[in-house]
Order: sequence, then structure tokens, then C-alpha cells
Amino acid sequence: MSHQSQLDKMCPRAGKLKLGTWLQSVRTWIVDMAARQAENKDLLDELYDDHATSKTALDEIEILVGELHDDHAAFKTSVDETKTLVDELHDDHATYKTAVDETKALADELHDDHATYKTAVDETKTLVDELHDDHATYKTAVDETKALVDELHDDHETFKSAMDSMKNALKNMCLSDVGTSIGTLKTNARSTSTATYLVDGEFKSKVSTDNLWALTGFNCTNGKYNKCFLCLDSTTSSQITSGTEADAPEDVALPSIPGDWGVVAMIQVHPTGTGDFTGGTTDLDDATVVPNATFTDLAFYLDGFGITPDTLSASKPSAGPETLSAGKPSAGPDTLSASKPSSGSGSLSSSKPTSLSSQTPDTLAS
Repeated sequence: MSHQSQLDKMCPRAGKLKLGTWLQSVRTWIVDMAARQAENKDLLDELYDDHATSKTALDEIEILVGELHDDHAAFKTSVDETKTLVDELHDDHATYKTAVDETKALADELHDDHATYKTAVDETKTLVDELHDDHATYKTAVDETKALVDELHDDHETFKSAMDSMKNALKNMCLSDVGTSIGTLKTNARSTSTATYLVDGEFKSKVSTDNLWALTGFNCTNGKYNKCFLCLDSTTSSQITSGTEADAPEDVALPSIPGDWGVVAMIQVHPTGTGDFTGGTTDLDDATVVPNATFTDLAFYLDGFGITPDTLSASKPSAGPETLSAGKPSAGPDTLSASKPSSGSGSLSSSKPTSLSSQTPDTLAS
């Protein structure tokens, strides 16, 4: 093919153009084609780089898909076990649903029982309140009774002492007046009549005797008072026992009397002269000492022996209440209506699945 034919094929208009113009057009076309080839090369380079990047990404995706496939198998096993557990729990739920229903029925019955016993408890509380009030009332009566018992106890001791004194006096009583007076020996006292007396309940007798009682040991300070019992013992020998002097005759402390002496008479002295009275030394009618001696026969004499207390300390307590306010509460129900529910299943059928961590990779590579 000729150059002209080639030009016509490449550029149909070339034959109509002048050669210079054509050449300019060809040059422009060549330059344009070179630019496009350069652009195409840059695009191919970018596509090559993109291919390499995409290749790396595809490799990583392939690895990820492989790992996800393995993870799926592991989680598939766990899901299967979880489903088995859920099925067992469903069966257990049915079993315990029955037990829960029975428990609810029991709770309802216990609620009704509670209402019944609530009434009984309220009545019991009312009774307790009334008993509390009754207690306060009887506490007062008991306190008064205790005070009375304490006073009676004290009175008992007083009468015990009085009875002992009376018993002693009765067992050792003189049964006749003996007419005591100053003896021929003026420091002594004498009897002027026969003394009939008891010693520990046994009858004794002694004829009148001058200077029968020597008063040694019976003393009194000037201006004071003192008393002395003139006694006879079981052998009819004379005996004396002296009191404790005082400022007034009623304040003289009388002596205790031995159980084997009979009390015949009593002598009192009250020296108002000069000096003190000394028994066995001072004459009973001494003009200097002036003993002011007085004699008292004690036949059937009990006063002055501390036999009877002046008054009783005990007083009658106020009466307790006539009736108790408390009343017996009504009885509770004979039996409880609540019944024990049937027992639940002996054991759960469900079992814990194997640990997920044992079948799951620690981390995903993706």
C-alpha cells in the first residue's frame, strides 16, 4: 500500500489537506497519543498497586473467614449445649410450677390461719393487760400483807419474850405475902410471915425469918433509884438480884431472875441525904444517907417483869379487790387448715454446659 493510501486510511481528510497541514495534524495526534499513553501507564501503575493492596486484603479476609469458620464450629457446640440446658430447665420449670402452686395454696391457708390466730392473740393481749392491772391492785395488797407479816413477826418476838418472862414468873411465883421489912440488923431485910412459893414449878415454904436477906451488892448513887428482888431458892436459902439504877423509878432496868429462884418481894432505895447507898453496909433507915427504902410483897405479882408489851404494832391491811377484771380468752382453732405441700422433684435434670471459654479462641484475628 502506498503512503497516500495509508494516510487516507489513517486520516481520510489527509488527501484533501496540504501535506504540511497534514503533518501538523499527525504531529498533534502523536503528541496526544503519547500523553494518553503516559496517562494509561499511570493508571496501570495505580491499578497494579491497587491489585497488590487488594491481594493483601483478600488474603486477610481469607484468613478471617477461616477463623470465623472455626469460631462458628466452637459456638455451634456451645449453642447446642445451651439448647439442651434450656430444654431441661423447661422440664424443671413444669415440675417446680406444681410445687409453687402447692406452696401458694399453703400460703393462702396460712394467711387464713393467721387471721384466726390474730383474733386469739388480740384476746390474749387484752387478758394480759387486764392481768397487768390486776397485778398492780394485788401488788398493793401484797405489800400491805408483807408489812403486816413483818409487824406480826416483830410482835411475835415481843410476845415470845413476854411469854418466856411469864413462864419464868409463874414457875417461880410467891403464893403468899411475907410482910418484908427492915430486919433487926438494919442492913438486912426480913420476912414476918411464912413464905409459900414455887421454884421451877415446885412448891416450897419458909417460915418468917429475921435478917433473912443480906443486901450486899445492891447499891445506888445518891439521888438515883434502884430496885432489888428478894428471892428464895430451892433450898429455901435467901438470894437477891439487883437492877440497874436510873433517874426515875420507872426507868430502873429490872434484873433477870434465875429459873431456880422464887421471887418473894422487892425493895427500892432512893438515897436523898448525904452519900450513896451501899448494900450490906448502909442501914436501910440511915439518917445520913436517907435511903428511903420501900418494900413490896410480890405474891401473884406479874407486872414489872416485862411480860406484856404496851401495844401491838401490826394493823389490818386494806382488803383486796372483790373480783379480777381479767377474763379467759376464747380458745384458738382446734387444728390448722394448712397442710404441708408435696415435696419438689428429688433433683434437677438440667446440667451446666461445658465452659464456653474452653471452646472459644481467646481473640479473633480479624
